[in-house]
Amino acid sequence: MKLPNKVRVGATEYEIKFPYRFVECDDRSAQHSLTEGKIWVSDVNNDRERNQQKIKGSFLHELIHAIDSNWLDGNLEERQVEVLGNCIYDLLKYQEVKEIPKKIVLAGLEYKIYYPYEYKETKEYYSFCDNSTCEIFINKEINYFVARTSLFTQILSIFNDSYSIELESNDIKKIANGLVDTLDRNNLWNFFKK
Repeated sequence: MKLPNKVRVGATEYEIKFPYRFVECDDRSAQHSLTEGKIWVSDVNNDRERNQQKIKGSFLHELIHAIDSNWLDGNLEERQVEVLGNCIYDLLKYQEVKEIPKKIVLAGLEYKIYYPYEYKETKEYYSFCDNSTCEIFINKEINYFVARTSLFTQILSIFNDSYSIELESNDIKKIANGLVDTLDRNNLWNFFKK
């Protein structure tokens, strides 16, 4: 299995050290350092070979730490990164989200996505989610990159509410922006599907 040699997250280019053996702690699976510009990912845990999906999950987990470091000044707690990582991994592995889909399954519910959507009442919102009807609306007045970021803002808001991640709405927007930017910049949209 291969991971990228480098990824750019925000203003930081990270060198990916894989496979890496954590000599000091043999049950550690991955680690991120903003100051060193490195992400280490192990292919073993307690001297046992790790499953490829777990390796990719650890890599994504560390990318979320990198997004947190670059966009939120390291404000996320480990539990928040863990839950976000699991939710986003499942999303990227099992659903097509590089382009804006017509529907998506989130937290066990199928949501319809309306894009481009023309707001009749107000044009202030980039996007809006009606959880009572399982519908996501994305404003037609915004460009496609902003529309995808807005979709991910709604997706992360649904995860936040469904799994009690306890993220602030402004942090959700920053994570969505960082995630879409990172996946685009490093061509990682399909990496987690393999």
